[in-house]
This record gives sequence, structure tokens and C-alpha cells, in this order.
Amino acid sequence: MEYEYGLTNSTTLDLRAGSSAFAFGAGSSGKFFAIFPVFAAQYRYYYNFANRIQKDKPVKNNSANYVALSTGLQSGKPIIGNIEYSADYFGVVGPVWGLQRYYGSGFKLDLNLGAGYGFDELGDSFFSPIIGIRLGWLLSN
Repeated sequence: MEYEYGLTNSTTLDLRAGSSAFAFGAGSSGKFFAIFPVFAAQYRYYYNFANRIQKDKPVKNNSANYVALSTGLQSGKPIIGNIEYSADYFGVVGPVWGLQRYYGSGFKLDLNLGAGYGFDELGDSFFSPIIGIRLGWLLSN
């Protein structure tokens, strides 16, 4: 689930709650899978509305390119499954570049790429690529 709240004509706060899935097989030791809760937020600056309007492309519902500060937090304990991380939670924060498009049927495509600083409650920190691919449908304007 996602909610994008307009702050100014070119900035928004994008809030998301969802899940991530992880699965792998380990030979004779069996198969492992899990679904984890995930919470994320992005402060977005949309920078190409004028170019899209000039080219007669839609900008409704923020169909444009953006740069953002992205944050994410994930539980180390699964909702469903048999994989558990040693940390109770971990997170990532960093800059991303992205594009968001809405199509006539309400179908949404949102892609973003960046680099982040990862951390967990055990004090570990690490570099993490940030790759977001989201597909969905607009339920309400």
C-alpha cells in the first residue's frame, strides 16, 4: 500500500507499507522461504514536469522523473516462513533517481535506483544498492 502526499507543486512525501519475499533452496537441507514486513518513505522532488508538458505527455498523478531521499525499514522476523535474521530489524537510507508513470487504466509503474547506507540494531553498517520496481493500480486520487 502506498500514499503519496503533495507538499509543494514539485515535492511529495511517498509512504509505503508492504512485504518482501525471500526464498532459496539449499540442496539436501531443504527449501527456505519467508515474507517480511517492510516500511518505506521517500521525500521526492519531481524535476521534469515542464518538459513533459511541452512534449504533450501526461503529468497527472506525478507522472514524471524525480530525485529523492529514500528510507526503508524491514523486520528481521518473518510474518510467514522459516528464515529469521539475527537482527530484529535493518534499514537503508540514501539518494535515488526514479521515474513514475500512470497510464490510462490507472496502471502504475515506478522505478528507482540509488545507493544507500544500511544499518541494523546490532550496530552493523554496510553499503546497499537501492533498487525499487513497483507495479500497481491507482485506487483513489
